[in-house]
Amino acid sequence: MRDIKAGRDIRVQGDLNVTSNRVTRICDLDDDGLIAEKVHRKELLAEETRSKWKRISFAWLGFVVIIIAVAMYLRFTGKPELGNLVLSVGGVVATLSSLKYMVTPNEFEARQQATLKEIKTMLRERRVE
Repeated sequence: MRDIKAGRDIRVQGDLNVTSNRVTRICDLDDDGLIAEKVHRKELLAEETRSKWKRISFAWLGFVVIIIAVAMYLRFTGKPELGNLVLSVGGVVATLSSLKYMVTPNEFEARQQATLKEIKTMLRERRVE
């Protein structure tokens, strides 16, 4: 879009490309549109998973640093058994909480998975896949 002069009327000198951001329901899409939407939703889901990995890795790293600092403090104060216990319990808690966070889908992921399931069902009903 170039050289647009707005007055009372819009005069276009050059190329003008107008796209619509009209929302269409999934059931109104044709087969090619459904396949394109399926690919798009899978990309969104993969991006959200990468984002979750980034968030959990920073939180996990911070938690591990704190646990190691506490364990080292306990070892230097003469309580090595308690330091080992803190390391063990902290590692188990970090692992279990990380697994729960990564396995449990958040609201966005649940919505995308439900939409992907609906698209797959529609494509099977239309005998495309």
